[in-house]
Amino acid sequence: MTASIRGGIFTMAMLLKGAEVAKALTEELHARSEELKKNGTEPCLAILRVGAREDDLAYERGLEKRAARLGVEVRRKLLPADCGAEAVRAAAVQEGDKLRNTML
Repeated sequence: MTASIRGGIFTMAMLLKGAEVAKALTEELHARSEELKKNGTEPCLAILRVGAREDDLAYERGLEKRAARLGVEVRRKLLPADCGAEAVRAAAVQEGDKLRNTML
């Protein structure tokens, strides 16, 4: 913890290390996931991906690893890179209808 005086105002700040924050968040979210399961709700992350760009695939792998640590199921819907906006909208609606809560 550090303290300083700037412009006559005393301030205190705590340096948070990223790994410590990530670990705390993971533990909290895992506990919440387990609580949902106890109450009959299976947490799920639905991924709707268009195309197969390497950076998108790497991001998706990261999401899958995080979800596994949290005890969250992952569902994937893959669309071709050349599909149109209507196909994406229809797939999002179709997948969203299968889930209890949806965030796009």
